[in-house]
Amino acid sequence: MITLIINIIILSIVIGIVYFFILYTSLIKKRNTVKEAFSTIDVHLKKRYSLIPNLLTIANKFMEHEKELFSK
Repeated sequence: MITLIINIIILSIVIGIVYFFILYTSLIKKRNTVKEAFSTIDVHLKKRYSLIPNLLTIANKFMEHEKELFSK
């Protein structure tokens, strides 16, 4: 009878440890997924920001072209 109770206690402790280990690893995996998503957003924003000077250069050239057309 005592050994049965001890076995049940040990089994419940082992199940609890396995449950918390699985819970912990899933939380770490979710945290890493969120970090990766924010990193991807950051990369896209930096790419967009680096394209702004090119856009301004094109707009200035277009304005010069339009000014030239209207003056003729």
